[in-house]
Amino acid sequence: MKSGVTVTATGEALVAPDQATINLAASVVRGDAASAISEVSRRVEALLASMHQAGIADVQTSDLSLWPEADRNGTPIGFRARNGVKISLSDLSTTGDIIAAGLAALGEGAEMSGVSFGRREVDEAESDARANAWQKAIAKAEQLANHAGLTLGRPLSIQETSLPGIPRPMARAAMAEAVPIEGGATTVTVTLTVRFALLG
Repeated sequence: MKSGVTVTATGEALVAPDQATINLAASVVRGDAASAISEVSRRVEALLASMHQAGIADVQTSDLSLWPEADRNGTPIGFRARNGVKISLSDLSTTGDIIAAGLAALGEGAEMSGVSFGRREVDEAESDARANAWQKAIAKAEQLANHAGLTLGRPLSIQETSLPGIPRPMARAAMAEAVPIEGGATTVTVTLTVRFALLG
């Protein structure tokens, strides 16, 4: 078997996000299942109207559930219904206003499980991260070869793992006023595992 050295290196590139995803929900308890479903539906309809008025078209149901509810003593008190929606934005400057408008439309019992930022296209950032990982892999392999008194040869195998656009969630909130939101930067990560030949 030809002698060689295998190294793993990770490269990263930062890219500004161009989309935001907000997760909102209405959750209510009513004496019977039909009333609970009817009430969350009414609140989500108000949310959809609010989003339509704001010019947001990408709104999708993410969760619709119903289950029996009991008090602390275990006594049944009715049913809880929950209807969650996912709102996608391309204008990040409106994120705080959309959150505030959504929570106001849902009313009492409104929930927000988070907001995340990402990017639709990450090809250029991924290329930069790959180049960065490759330079690190070569540097690491050359150092090991030098320590062994050998010369680094050509690459024999290359494996890549990519993590494009890692989202950054925001903590749960429950306020109706506009909230300051900063999208920050999205990190694109590429990890390379490379085996190089070693020459005597």
